[in-house]
Amino acid sequence: MIAFLCATPYQIFNCVALKTTLYSDEKADLYLLTHTSDISMYFSRLKASHMFSNIYVINAFRHPSNMWNTMKDFLFLDKSLSNVLNKKFYKILLGTCIGVINSVFYSKLYKNNPDLRFFYYDEGIGIYCTPLIEASTKLKFFIRSIGGRDYFESISGLYAYMPKAILTNRQFPGYCIPAVSLERQELFNCIFAYSGEAEFYKDKTFVYLDQAYKKQLNIDIDNGKLLTQICRVVCKSQITLRLHPTRMPDDQEYSGNSVEVAPAVDIPWEVLLLNMDLQNKVFISINSTACITSKMVFDQEPFVILLYELVPECMAFHADGGKTMKMFFEKIRCSYRNPERFFIPKTFDELHNVLESISKEVQ
Repeated sequence: MIAFLCATPYQIFNCVALKTTLYSDEKADLYLLTHTSDISMYFSRLKASHMFSNIYVINAFRHPSNMWNTMKDFLFLDKSLSNVLNKKFYKILLGTCIGVINSVFYSKLYKNNPDLRFFYYDEGIGIYCTPLIEASTKLKFFIRSIGGRDYFESISGLYAYMPKAILTNRQFPGYCIPAVSLERQELFNCIFAYSGEAEFYKDKTFVYLDQAYKKQLNIDIDNGKLLTQICRVVCKSQITLRLHPTRMPDDQEYSGNSVEVAPAVDIPWEVLLLNMDLQNKVFISINSTACITSKMVFDQEPFVILLYELVPECMAFHADGGKTMKMFFEKIRCSYRNPERFFIPKTFDELHNVLESISKEVQ
């Protein structure tokens, strides 16, 4: 038997993808962790899918997950969770970017099976470009002192949709999550309560994917000016703006544009994509990974235009001047069967020419 740990809707999506492909013949439990967001709303629909033997909603962990809270979680683990884990014998535990909480589960379950293997699974660009979270030296010492196990030292491998694109964390073996098939559309639609939200995009060829640089990273990047450049070539009726979830309604960054804004929905982006015809879609952003989800998760190849070369502030933010980011996106571009559908313009004139060329092709 195996077990999955997840804390976000996207992690649920990836657990289902793994369970229905590589682990379709394995009995599995699913743990829904609510310490950062309440994903308990998915419990009943996941249960109705009959994919998992047991599904547990875990409200036990403290947020934020700092050293002191983690120490408390180890020493005073919620009794109901502790009682569940005391009875479990898993051969594989799969977790992701929930930090040392992985170690709490692994330590508890290791006592029941010293051969327990831990695998880290895809949770976005982090697994490809950012070192996995390690506990501090002090916290590692504490974990050892109480007979616990550090999950990081127990990782058997990484599951990713595109292992060849992993630039960091290469000390761990990489394993491929098969591309999500359209045959699974109904399953994902049921789990995430899809009810036609992707219909809005049916008549929109170009989708500009917003990123909240100012709020999240304090980088003074004006998405509105970039969108204005795009609208010099693209008919406004053919383009929509998908706002970042953290964008506030009174934000004025796009006040100079009259582009129709896509409705805000709770459906994960991956589920929306699963319900779109992607062949002639054009996804545009500075460097949002939402642009490449179609290729990485579904192995479909819509047009992609990344604008980071036109935004020096974005490049300068990275300690390496954006080198790792550029290498990552180049690997994705090279993975396209037709790389000519993937653009990274270096000048605005080049951007305008690309947009004109694509507009003619998708008419």
